[in-house]
Amino acid sequence: MSGEVARKRCRVSVASLACACALAPLTWTPRAGASSMQVATKTVCFEVHNGLSQSRVFGTRFRAANSSLSRVIVLIHGVSGNRSVWDLKPSYSVARRLARAGYLVIAYDLLTAGASTYPAGNTVTFEADRDMLAEIVQQIRGTYPLPTAGAAGPCPAGEAPGIGSHAKVILIGHSGGGALVGGYPGKWGKVTPVDAVVQDGFSNAGTSDEAVRVIGAKLDASANIKAGQLSVFLDDGSTRTSSLISPVTCTENRRLLLYPGIRTAPDLDGIACASSSFETVPYIFFVSIANGAMAGNRSFIAMTDPNIPVLLAFSDHDAFFPTNPALSTSGTYGCGSAGCQTAEHDYWIANCPCARHVTTWTERNSGHVFQWSSTMPDFTNEVVNWLKAVGIR
Repeated sequence: MSGEVARKRCRVSVASLACACALAPLTWTPRAGASSMQVATKTVCFEVHNGLSQSRVFGTRFRAANSSLSRVIVLIHGVSGNRSVWDLKPSYSVARRLARAGYLVIAYDLLTAGASTYPAGNTVTFEADRDMLAEIVQQIRGTYPLPTAGAAGPCPAGEAPGIGSHAKVILIGHSGGGALVGGYPGKWGKVTPVDAVVQDGFSNAGTSDEAVRVIGAKLDASANIKAGQLSVFLDDGSTRTSSLISPVTCTENRRLLLYPGIRTAPDLDGIACASSSFETVPYIFFVSIANGAMAGNRSFIAMTDPNIPVLLAFSDHDAFFPTNPALSTSGTYGCGSAGCQTAEHDYWIANCPCARHVTTWTERNSGHVFQWSSTMPDFTNEVVNWLKAVGIR
């Protein structure tokens, strides 16, 4: 496929990045002392395959005194991020809050992100990342006999992630990670099943005109094409080893990722303008997620296990997948008169065999990256209560 054709197709399906609807939030009240309970962290390693090429991805395991090995939450970050978004600091961490609620939590870096091995060439695609997630789930349960050596070498001793085949596994993905987990049960549910899925900050129903404009400009930028990499949130021409955020990009990041007038978490006011907050991804990966995320997920949603619980979580001021119909109906890629969240919810209800197990919820006063918002605890509270409600206590 030529670069120009790829860019045109990418813009056509860039609309494929959205998420839907709302329920009144539940409240999880931690037990006395739970908020200060110490959480132990450990590096874990997974051996995966990008096509036929063996590689490794690394993550962090979070375990509190009451974390159960029979309940494992896997956290998947979005495009241009890494696992640190789930653990911004010990006092403000999605991963640690979920660990203190009684779950063993693993946040990992997608291949090409963070500490995960960067393969030769920019060859990683969206579907390859989903296939790697299936390998990771099998390794968590200790049911996948991987080769012990390869081009990337085996995982370091002491970093094996195996928990046990009896463990219940819950996937929570945000943004591009939400796209990965939304279609996971339909594609991998019969081979490597999971027990619950949280799709957050993503919709298969459409996106905003602003998102289409910004992403299209990044795909057309000659500096990004030459680099073979890009990030929507870094200056054009940025690479994995050299990234910049200009004042113009900073302003755009604040608009796209935060919500003016709503507090960020303590000490995180400058996070949207720090180049260390973002990473580039292979150009081909960006094309593949734009071309394949929505269309692929829609087909996989129809093949989802009828009994799997699904939580569709959204942020009410998400610039990519807006709740406000006025921001999501104009242009070619809008979500319709109900807005992106409602449209996404309605699609799952109409097309998923799991419809009676689909729940929707909206985090109030939050932008696209809810982890940076002062309202982040509302999300973890909702997830914990929802898991209890569906029987994963």
